[in-house]
Amino acid sequence: APARWLGRRYVGWGVVGVAAWLADNTLCEALLAGAFFYPHLHAVWHVCMGLNCYYGITLGCYARALQQQQQQHLASPEIS
Repeated sequence: APARWLGRRYVGWGVVGVAAWLADNTLCEALLAGAFFYPHLHAVWHVCMGLNCYYGITLGCYARALQQQQQQHLASPEIS
């Protein structure tokens, strides 16, 4: 289940990051004109994409380790 946990975080942070980026691009003028404060969604996008990259690389390393473990198990027969 670690792969599922990592995968959910990878996709989740990517979705949140893309949503922040889209909101920043489409609502920038409105946010600057009428808001009491500017939420700096571009900075949120950077944080989300950083986490997305971290979980993606970690998931890839986990999958590679599992693959190598299975290949090693298949290559060395059990001696009884």
